[in-house]
Parts: sequence; structure tokens; C-alpha cells
Amino acid sequence: MLPLIVGVIVCIIAGLYIYVRWNFGTLEKLGIPVVEHHPLLGSIKEIYGEPGGLYDTQWMRKYGPVFGVYEGREPQIYVCDADLIRLICVKDADHFNGKRILDFGDPLLNEMPDFQPLEKWKLLRQFLTPAFTTAKVKVMSVVMREATADYIANIKKTIRASNKRVYEKIPIDESVHTMLTDLITRCCFSIRISANSDADNEFAQIVKDVVNPPARTSNMALLHWSYVFTFLRKFVPAHFNPEAAQKWRKVFKQMIEERRRSGEKKNDIMDMCVEWMERLDAPKMKEAKFSEMTLICQGLVFFFAGQDQISTLIATTIYHIATNPEIAKKAYAEVDEVFAKHDGKLEHEHLTELVYLNACLSESLRLYPFFHKTERVCTKDWSNEEHGLHIKKGMTVILPVWAANRNAEYNVDPDTYDPERWMPENKDKMNPYTSTSFGFGPRSCTGKRFSTEAMPLVTAYMLKELKFVGRKDSELKFTAGGPMFAPHDAIYLDVMERTLEKVPSQMG
Repeated sequence: MLPLIVGVIVCIIAGLYIYVRWNFGTLEKLGIPVVEHHPLLGSIKEIYGEPGGLYDTQWMRKYGPVFGVYEGREPQIYVCDADLIRLICVKDADHFNGKRILDFGDPLLNEMPDFQPLEKWKLLRQFLTPAFTTAKVKVMSVVMREATADYIANIKKTIRASNKRVYEKIPIDESVHTMLTDLITRCCFSIRISANSDADNEFAQIVKDVVNPPARTSNMALLHWSYVFTFLRKFVPAHFNPEAAQKWRKVFKQMIEERRRSGEKKNDIMDMCVEWMERLDAPKMKEAKFSEMTLICQGLVFFFAGQDQISTLIATTIYHIATNPEIAKKAYAEVDEVFAKHDGKLEHEHLTELVYLNACLSESLRLYPFFHKTERVCTKDWSNEEHGLHIKKGMTVILPVWAANRNAEYNVDPDTYDPERWMPENKDKMNPYTSTSFGFGPRSCTGKRFSTEAMPLVTAYMLKELKFVGRKDSELKFTAGGPMFAPHDAIYLDVMERTLEKVPSQMG
């Protein structure tokens, strides 16, 4: 009997071993460099152990612009080459129009548009695209100014209440993040949130809590093995906070119902939600499994995709302005010139005149995108002889945004924050596919217009009224955030009101 039991155990272990390693060797057969990895877990330890974007960059510099990674037992091809990014995202996008269907631990969060089957994603694109037409963003620009003015007024109150006339150690990233809750709510849903400088206001807290689960797993081994045996994922805390997601579901559903009952038309995203709720019984919608839950999730995505990205980019830009006198001199001088030219008011049409400030924001966007990687799934076999790359249907292609944006082949001194590379005299020298933060082609970011409106407008008004100063503890430190996000520790600065004497013009 004992030999039989031992034999069964040996067979089970052998079967599990074969299952775990079944895909190993797939990447090696493609003739590309493969990241050294654990014999069973692949490279998942590294993906979770360090800030993801930084690790991707280290891999690129060690293995080259195209390399293979095993995420658990799943083979993936990482692409940091600008020409290949153009082919995959634009020219041959019909070969790469799939995404993995991931489970985020909550049915609401599983409706995020970037992780839907193709037909459902197309419907979501139809819903989201009209929200950010040039005409609508131009109208939103007025609302953005109002929200920013209220935010600055609250900061000034804090400054004036201080004996030193300084708001010391403001966590500028958290402060801007909270303000954007109010700004996005006003622009998208025509709702004003009071106390937009209060990081603890209820609406802001719900949004913030979604991406901050109350407890990350301390059992990293369980997390790692869940990428090999997927059934273990139900025992691992989610990347997002399901409880906060359910609070959002309740709040947003109430908002839709109130708008529907009132019959008001405000030409905003809430109107679009009400309209699309009436379409849910259509055969095409049912076939794509486009539900009420899908719509409610999109309301959250406006915050999740926009708020974290925009707040990170504004905060990192202000950090570099506060800690680099030469950059500060140019940025403040330009802001003063543009506002003086337009009688102290910045309109939608004036944003392109902020040439240097937009260069600063573009450099922040290159270096610090909140989503440090994106992906495509190959839906038709694809080959490119020039690059010697052959990708089979079903293979996941990872576009590691942080790494691709730091490719030294296209960017001189790629780790250095240098806005000059984006100035008109230098911008034409850059390959347009070397800054991949908004994506390219049909799967690119639908909210790009909104972001590129809000970032310079909010930042310019902040620099017009406030002077930001670095501290001894001012630091830009990114932390481990798993396979997609690039979170960072609080960015502390001192802030004071600007004097009536503006910085002299240095813009020629």
C-alpha cells in the first residue's frame, strides 16, 4: 500500500512540475534574450519586489529593447523599441487588438475598459470618446479654472494663517490629487464638492481608497504562487479596494437616478450615462455583456485613470521647478508673460503659448507616468523580418512605458529631467514613439485631451499665485506597486504667496 501512495504522490508532484514549467522555453525559441528567472515562479518576485518601472528599465538596459519575461508561468515579450511600438500599436494594430481579461477581485472593477474583450471595448470607446471632444474640453476649461481658483484660495488661507506666511511641508501630490476630485466631479458630473483642499472629504476618500486596499498581503509567497496556480488568487488581497468600489457603486447609482428623475440636461458625462442606461436592453449591448455595472465603472475610471495620472504629473513638475532654480526661473517668467499678455486670464486658446511649461509637463510625462506599463495580446500571427521577431497568436506583448521612455537610443541622458528636449528647436529631433505614456493607435488613451488641457492650466495658475520651495526632506521616491502602477511617497514642499514683483522675463 505504501509504495502505491508514494507512487501517487510522485505522480502528482511530477504532474504539477510539468504544468508549472510547461510554457518555459517558449520565449527562448523566439531567439530573444530572456530575463533570468526562478525555475518555477518566473520573474514575478522582481515584478512585485521593486518599483515596477525601474525594474523594467534595468531589464531593458541589461537585455536590450526586446526581451522575454515569464510572469509566473506566462511568457511575455517586452518591447521598448520605438519602431516596433509604432508597428504594434498603429500600423499592424489589427494583429494586436486583444487584452488579457484580468480579475481585480470585484465585479465592478472587472468592468474597467482597458481589460475588456474587443467588441465590448469598442462599445466602451463609443461611450467614452464623445465625452472628450475638443468642443467639450473647451467648455470644461472654464470649470477647471474655477476649481483651480478655489483650490488656490484655500491654500492662501493656510499661508495667511501661519505666522511665517508659509504653508510648510505641504504634500503637494496628495493636495493636488484631492483638488482633482473636485475638478473632475465639476467637469464630468456638474457637481461641486466642498472643501476641495481637505484630503479627508468623503467623496475624495472613496476615490482614493479604491486604489489603496486596507491591507496588502504580507504573505508574498502566496502572492507569487498565485501567478502559477491561479486559483490561489482568491486568497490574495485585491490590487484595488472592493469595499470602496461598492461605496462608489452606491453613490454613482444614486447620482444617475437623481439626474434621471430631475430631467435636467447639462451636456455632461452624467447625461451620457443616463442616455446609455436606456440602451442596455439592446441586443448588441446584451451580447457584449454591457451592463449597468459597466456604466458605473466608467464613472470611476474618469477618476482612476485621470486623477492619479494628472496629479502625479503636476506634482512632479512642481517638484522639479521647486528644486531647480534654472527651471524655476524660466517657468515663472513664461507664466508671468503669458498671463500679462492676456490680462491675467488663461483661456483654452492660450495654453499652447506656455511652451516651456508644456515642455516641463512633457518631461514629467516621459519620466513619471502613473501606469508604468500597458499591454497588447496578439490576435493574429505576426512577423517582422527586419527585427527578426515572430509573435504567435495568444502571446502577450508588454509595452513597459517607463523603460521605453528611457531608451538611451532615442533620449540623451534619459534619466535626467530635461525640459529642453521638448522645446521647439529640439522636439523635431525626437522620435514621436519614444514617449509612450498616452499610448498610440486605436487603444490610445481616450482622456488625453482632458489631461493635456488640465495639466498646463492648473499648473500655470498655481505658479502664477504661489511660490514653491524645496525642503531638506523634499524627495521623489517611487515605491513597489505591482505589475501596473507607479506609486510614490509623499512629495513635501513649502509654499508661499508670490509677491507683486514678478520674476523678470527670460523668455526672449
